[in-house]
Amino acid sequence: MQTQDRPLLDVRGLGVDFRTRDHERLTAVKDVSISVAAGGSLAIVGESGSGKSVSMRALLGLLPQNATVHGSATWNEGTSSTELVGLPARQFQAIRGRKIGMVFQNAMQALNPTIPLKRQLTEHLRWHSACTRAEAEKRAIRALGDVGIPEPERRIRMYPFQLSGGMRQRAMIAMALVAEPRLLIADEPTTAVDVTVQKQILDLLVDLRDRGTAVVMVTHDLGVARYLCEDVVVLYSGQVMESARLGEALDRPVHPYTKGLLGSALDLGDPSPLRPIGGNPPDLVDRPPGCAFQPRCVDDDGARCAEPQELITVGATREVRCWRSIDE
Repeated sequence: MQTQDRPLLDVRGLGVDFRTRDHERLTAVKDVSISVAAGGSLAIVGESGSGKSVSMRALLGLLPQNATVHGSATWNEGTSSTELVGLPARQFQAIRGRKIGMVFQNAMQALNPTIPLKRQLTEHLRWHSACTRAEAEKRAIRALGDVGIPEPERRIRMYPFQLSGGMRQRAMIAMALVAEPRLLIADEPTTAVDVTVQKQILDLLVDLRDRGTAVVMVTHDLGVARYLCEDVVVLYSGQVMESARLGEALDRPVHPYTKGLLGSALDLGDPSPLRPIGGNPPDLVDRPPGCAFQPRCVDDDGARCAEPQELITVGATREVRCWRSIDE
């Protein structure tokens, strides 16, 4: 493969297991493969507990000690490649923040409430960029202004609790961007903000994408995914159920779970009643022997669905973990 054809991030067969207090193995992520091109945008969607955030934290070495990560995650930059799975902590520090930034789901928990924004943004920048204290402050103020925080020179001296929810979320994005990473992972960045602020944050991410920053959006909101992303991966029970170009997947879904997600989402102006997915996700300690979605699937076929399902290539750009996808 030519260097220019390699994805910026190439994840193959990613798995994450946790050891419980009872010494049982909980498989949170199983055989997940994704790729993100330089300047590309990917949505990872699914219900809470589907493995979205765990997958992304695994790539950055941010899981607790009882986690075991398998598979491969290759970071490609120029002619060099770095394997992220199993990377020593010291080497991870050169990747995390500087090359891959992450916006966490809850800004109030991710930001230290006892430390002013200035210190939180400049320490992060000085660690990676080795710039002077004065230059770090200038760049941090500029980053706050770039994400739409008014009076950044004054706000940077405030504590997180002195900011509104929307401003805290913007400050989180500024912290992730201040070192100018090539890839930004945004984990539910519009959680707990009103619709107006949500639109502003999404417009900011679109602008970053258009300026060449690759974006991975972790979300359960299909409307958010459609607004920002070109490609989508649908996760359920830690497995990829469907991956495709986003418009193709949302306009013509194939996997029953993708159809269920769309049916349970409110579409403004559509008078059709909501059709929530019945049942609950499976126990990750005691997974179903066949398709993970079988107990909730309205198209359950019995014997064939009770067998393990492999990803099937459908068309040029779509993969679906369902034997019915061949017919569809």
